[in-house]
Amino acid sequence: MKTILNTAPLFALALLGAHPAAAQTKNSAPPALTAEQVKALDLLSKLKFSGYLQLRYDALLGDAALFKNQGAGGTGPRPTVGAPHVGGASQGFILRRGRFKVDGALNPKDAFTFQFDFGSVGPLHLRDMYADIKSGLPHNWQLRVGQFPPQFTYILPSSSRVRESPERALGFSDSSNANFIFKDTVSATGGTVTAGTVIPFLLNQDRDQGAMFSYKAKRATSYFGLYNGEGRDNNGQRPINGNLTFMGRVEQRIPAAKGDVFVGGSRYDGQWPARAAAPVGTTVADFKNAARRVTALETRWVGKNGTELRYERIDGRYDVTPDRSLYLAGNNIHAWYATVRQPIAPHTVASLTYDVFDPTNQTVAGLTPGEYRRKTLQGGVLHQLAPGTRLRLWYVQGLTPYDPSAAAGTAARKKLGQVIGELQVEF
Repeated sequence: MKTILNTAPLFALALLGAHPAAAQTKNSAPPALTAEQVKALDLLSKLKFSGYLQLRYDALLGDAALFKNQGAGGTGPRPTVGAPHVGGASQGFILRRGRFKVDGALNPKDAFTFQFDFGSVGPLHLRDMYADIKSGLPHNWQLRVGQFPPQFTYILPSSSRVRESPERALGFSDSSNANFIFKDTVSATGGTVTAGTVIPFLLNQDRDQGAMFSYKAKRATSYFGLYNGEGRDNNGQRPINGNLTFMGRVEQRIPAAKGDVFVGGSRYDGQWPARAAAPVGTTVADFKNAARRVTALETRWVGKNGTELRYERIDGRYDVTPDRSLYLAGNNIHAWYATVRQPIAPHTVASLTYDVFDPTNQTVAGLTPGEYRRKTLQGGVLHQLAPGTRLRLWYVQGLTPYDPSAAAGTAARKKLGQVIGELQVEF
């Protein structure tokens, strides 16, 4: 993201009651500032402002019976999610992401960051708020405290501003936006399993609240952190299950003749509160902490010409049903994806990704593990129109049915596709 520095002093003068135009008036004296104003002006002049907007067109391709017009009587349209979806509109424009970031230095070694997010649906909300501390730590070490992206896998902390795909592969995704071509509805009654629904393992965990140590050497990086484990929420988040989650990641760069090889691994060790049993009538069961103990492996080759080959996988224990509604002892998950990214023309890159997500190894609500499997093939191009302006054209094809619990031959049992056109503007 680009940095804007030159407007901060003028903005600060206006805030402090000294109009910047006064200093430019002929024969006028410079505005008199108090010591407190000078100190505040110095602080504001060191802030860095940046951000980006992602303006998108989405279209879901499937049987027309899956899509319905929505409204709310005389009050007009009231969309409930930020994109076209089954049960609603099949196409439309959305404001997918709008980020505004402020960085500042506390001293030569320590810094802080705020980042806000806004989009088509939901209020402006806090994305990041953290401090980076190097003071008092050994060389190459840093402590980050607050709300920030946890380091687990390569793709989770990778921003959509720079990655090739609009959304992450489903098994690595933090959002249901990667899931619109698959069923993701859940019951409002706790403990009631919705057959055919799959919720991402890392839902809402592109950010979490905690503390993380990092060590960066010439060719290796390491991250070790403790987090609440519940991720973020647009309305705010506090610990809910009384247990902290560990996430750690290591990566090693190996120089090669025609590029660099990166190999690494991650570990996730925590718990998730799930209903201990199905409801009895309208009475729901208490929560029980379900194990989340998962290991991830990653490997990348980045050529000197810009070619990139990448493979990641996740394996481990996650003791909940695929829809996250009910405790499921001994449940294991498995996910992987492979990506190739290749420059094809000046300022233009093409990419192709195949991904698989197995959310269970058990029969759940009458469906086998194979029926819960999600697979997609997706790809597209990214073209840099100008510095700070990028066009992304993308297509996602589901290789498994939208709803595996639907009757054979019905619209919901078919495979869906998704077309995405996105304009990104950085500032």
